[in-house]
Amino acid sequence: MYSLTENLLRKGLNQKDLIDACTALFRKYGTAKAVADKTGLRYDDVRAYVKYDRLHPKLKKLVDDGVVKQEVALKAQDAEESSDKFKPEEAVKFAKEMASMSGAQRKKIVKERKTQPTASADELIESAKTGGKIIQIVVTLGAEEHRSLKAYADAEGTNMDDAARGLIEEGLTGKGYLKD
Repeated sequence: MYSLTENLLRKGLNQKDLIDACTALFRKYGTAKAVADKTGLRYDDVRAYVKYDRLHPKLKKLVDDGVVKQEVALKAQDAEESSDKFKPEEAVKFAKEMASMSGAQRKKIVKERKTQPTASADELIESAKTGGKIIQIVVTLGAEEHRSLKAYADAEGTNMDDAARGLIEEGLTGKGYLKD
Protein backbone atom coordinates (compact mmCIF):
# COMPACT_ATOMS: atom_id res chain seq x y z
CA MET A 1 0.00 0.00 0.00
CA TYR A 2 2.82 2.41 0.83
CA SER A 3 4.50 1.66 -2.48
CA LEU A 4 1.28 2.32 -4.40
CA THR A 5 0.64 5.59 -2.57
CA GLU A 6 4.24 6.71 -3.09
CA ASN A 7 4.08 5.88 -6.80
CA LEU A 8 0.77 7.72 -7.16
CA LEU A 9 2.28 10.83 -5.59
CA ARG A 10 5.59 10.63 -7.45
CA LYS A 11 4.27 9.68 -10.88
CA GLY A 12 1.02 8.54 -12.42
CA LEU A 13 0.62 4.79 -12.74
CA ASN A 14 -0.76 3.16 -15.85
CA GLN A 15 -4.16 1.49 -15.70
CA LYS A 16 -2.74 -2.05 -15.55
CA ASP A 17 -0.59 -1.19 -12.51
CA LEU A 18 -3.56 0.43 -10.79
CA ILE A 19 -5.73 -2.61 -11.51
CA ASP A 20 -3.11 -4.98 -10.11
CA ALA A 21 -2.49 -2.88 -7.01
CA CYS A 22 -6.17 -2.29 -6.25
CA THR A 23 -6.99 -5.97 -6.78
CA ALA A 24 -4.25 -7.04 -4.37
CA LEU A 25 -5.39 -4.50 -1.78
CA PHE A 26 -9.04 -5.50 -2.28
CA ARG A 27 -8.09 -9.11 -1.50
CA LYS A 28 -6.32 -7.91 1.64
CA TYR A 29 -8.90 -5.41 2.94
CA GLY A 30 -12.09 -6.96 1.53
CA THR A 31 -13.89 -3.86 0.26
CA ALA A 32 -13.41 -1.24 -2.42
CA LYS A 33 -14.21 1.44 0.17
CA ALA A 34 -11.32 0.31 2.38
CA VAL A 35 -8.94 0.41 -0.60
CA ALA A 36 -10.17 3.89 -1.56
CA ASP A 37 -9.79 5.12 2.02
CA LYS A 38 -6.28 3.72 2.37
CA THR A 39 -4.98 4.90 -1.02
CA GLY A 40 -6.88 8.14 -1.59
CA LEU A 41 -8.15 6.85 -4.94
CA ARG A 42 -11.76 7.53 -5.87
CA TYR A 43 -14.11 4.76 -4.72
CA ASP A 44 -15.68 4.46 -8.20
CA ASP A 45 -12.23 4.04 -9.77
CA VAL A 46 -11.26 1.35 -7.27
CA ARG A 47 -14.55 -0.46 -7.89
CA ALA A 48 -13.90 -0.45 -11.65
CA TYR A 49 -10.29 -1.63 -11.25
CA VAL A 50 -11.36 -4.52 -9.04
CA LYS A 51 -13.97 -5.70 -11.55
CA TYR A 52 -11.22 -6.24 -14.13
CA ASP A 53 -9.99 -9.24 -12.16
CA ARG A 54 -13.18 -11.21 -12.86
CA LEU A 55 -12.72 -11.01 -16.65
CA HIS A 56 -11.72 -14.09 -18.61
CA PRO A 57 -8.09 -13.82 -19.83
CA LYS A 58 -9.15 -13.38 -23.48
CA LEU A 59 -11.36 -10.46 -22.51
CA LYS A 60 -8.60 -8.98 -20.34
CA LYS A 61 -6.36 -9.03 -23.41
CA LEU A 62 -8.95 -7.08 -25.42
CA VAL A 63 -9.10 -4.48 -22.65
CA ASP A 64 -5.30 -4.35 -22.27
CA ASP A 65 -4.86 -3.95 -26.04
CA GLY A 66 -7.41 -1.12 -26.14
CA VAL A 67 -9.77 -3.04 -28.43
CA VAL A 68 -12.72 -2.65 -26.04
CA LYS A 69 -13.43 -0.76 -22.84
CA GLN A 70 -13.62 -2.70 -19.60
CA GLU A 71 -17.36 -2.03 -19.19
CA VAL A 72 -18.00 -3.57 -22.63
CA ALA A 73 -15.88 -6.62 -21.79
CA LEU A 74 -17.82 -7.08 -18.54
CA LYS A 75 -21.16 -6.91 -20.41
CA ALA A 76 -19.87 -9.43 -22.96
CA GLN A 77 -18.79 -11.77 -20.19
CA ASP A 78 -22.15 -11.35 -18.43
CA ALA A 79 -23.90 -12.33 -21.66
CA GLU A 80 -21.77 -15.39 -22.27
CA GLU A 81 -21.98 -16.54 -18.64
CA SER A 82 -25.74 -16.92 -19.16
CA SER A 83 -25.17 -19.51 -21.89
CA ASP A 84 -25.31 -23.25 -21.33
CA LYS A 85 -21.50 -23.43 -21.38
CA PHE A 86 -19.10 -20.47 -21.27
CA LYS A 87 -17.18 -20.19 -24.55
CA PRO A 88 -14.40 -17.60 -24.49
CA GLU A 89 -14.51 -17.11 -28.27
CA GLU A 90 -18.23 -16.23 -28.05
CA ALA A 91 -17.49 -13.72 -25.28
CA VAL A 92 -14.80 -12.14 -27.46
CA LYS A 93 -17.24 -11.96 -30.37
CA PHE A 94 -19.80 -10.28 -28.11
CA ALA A 95 -17.21 -7.79 -26.84
CA LYS A 96 -15.99 -6.78 -30.29
CA GLU A 97 -19.54 -6.27 -31.57
CA MET A 98 -20.80 -4.57 -28.41
CA ALA A 99 -17.98 -2.01 -28.61
CA SER A 100 -19.84 -0.15 -31.36
CA MET A 101 -23.35 -0.69 -29.98
CA SER A 102 -25.52 1.55 -27.86
CA GLY A 103 -26.06 0.75 -24.20
CA ALA A 104 -29.61 -0.36 -25.00
CA GLN A 105 -28.35 -2.86 -27.58
CA ARG A 106 -25.74 -4.23 -25.16
CA LYS A 107 -28.37 -4.64 -22.48
CA LYS A 108 -30.63 -6.40 -24.97
CA ILE A 109 -27.93 -8.97 -25.76
CA VAL A 110 -27.39 -9.75 -22.06
CA LYS A 111 -31.14 -9.99 -21.45
CA GLU A 112 -31.80 -12.18 -24.51
CA ARG A 113 -28.90 -14.49 -23.66
CA LYS A 114 -30.58 -15.22 -20.33
CA THR A 115 -33.81 -16.23 -22.07
CA GLN A 116 -32.05 -18.02 -24.96
CA PRO A 117 -28.97 -19.70 -23.44
CA THR A 118 -28.45 -21.96 -26.48
CA ALA A 119 -28.64 -19.21 -29.13
CA SER A 120 -25.40 -18.39 -30.92
CA ALA A 121 -23.62 -15.11 -30.37
CA ASP A 122 -24.23 -14.25 -34.03
CA GLU A 123 -27.99 -14.70 -33.63
CA LEU A 124 -28.14 -12.52 -30.52
CA ILE A 125 -25.93 -9.83 -32.05
CA GLU A 126 -28.09 -9.72 -35.19
CA SER A 127 -31.25 -9.54 -33.08
CA ALA A 128 -29.84 -6.62 -31.08
CA LYS A 129 -28.90 -4.78 -34.28
CA THR A 130 -32.14 -5.34 -36.18
CA GLY A 131 -34.87 -6.48 -33.83
CA GLY A 132 -36.88 -4.31 -31.53
CA LYS A 133 -37.24 -0.66 -32.23
CA ILE A 134 -35.05 1.74 -30.28
CA ILE A 135 -36.48 5.23 -29.94
CA GLN A 136 -34.38 8.26 -29.18
CA ILE A 137 -35.81 11.12 -27.14
CA VAL A 138 -34.46 14.59 -26.45
CA VAL A 139 -34.54 15.90 -22.90
CA THR A 140 -33.80 19.49 -21.92
CA LEU A 141 -31.94 19.90 -18.63
CA GLY A 142 -30.91 22.91 -16.62
CA ALA A 143 -27.20 23.55 -16.07
CA GLU A 144 -27.15 22.01 -12.58
CA GLU A 145 -28.96 18.84 -13.72
CA HIS A 146 -26.61 18.57 -16.71
CA ARG A 147 -23.53 18.84 -14.47
CA SER A 148 -25.01 16.25 -12.12
CA LEU A 149 -25.77 13.84 -14.96
CA LYS A 150 -22.23 14.30 -16.32
CA ALA A 151 -20.74 13.63 -12.87
CA TYR A 152 -22.90 10.52 -12.50
CA ALA A 153 -21.92 9.25 -15.96
CA ASP A 154 -18.22 9.80 -15.21
CA ALA A 155 -18.53 8.01 -11.87
CA GLU A 156 -20.24 5.07 -13.59
CA GLY A 157 -17.65 5.00 -16.39
CA THR A 158 -20.23 5.52 -19.12
CA ASN A 159 -21.52 8.26 -21.41
CA MET A 160 -24.35 10.63 -20.55
CA ASP A 161 -26.85 8.97 -22.91
CA ASP A 162 -26.39 5.55 -21.31
CA ALA A 163 -26.39 7.06 -17.81
CA ALA A 164 -29.68 8.87 -18.51
CA ARG A 165 -31.20 5.74 -20.05
CA GLY A 166 -30.21 3.70 -17.00
CA LEU A 167 -31.65 6.25 -14.58
CA ILE A 168 -34.92 6.43 -16.54
CA GLU A 169 -35.19 2.62 -16.65
CA GLU A 170 -34.43 2.43 -12.92
CA GLY A 171 -37.10 5.02 -12.15
CA LEU A 172 -39.72 3.34 -14.36
CA THR A 173 -38.95 -0.06 -12.84
CA GLY A 174 -39.10 1.34 -9.32
CA LYS A 175 -42.51 2.90 -10.02
CA GLY A 176 -43.83 -0.33 -11.53
CA TYR A 177 -44.12 0.88 -15.13
CA LEU A 178 -41.33 -1.33 -16.47
CA LYS A 179 -40.70 -4.96 -15.62
CA ASP A 180 -37.13 -6.14 -15.08
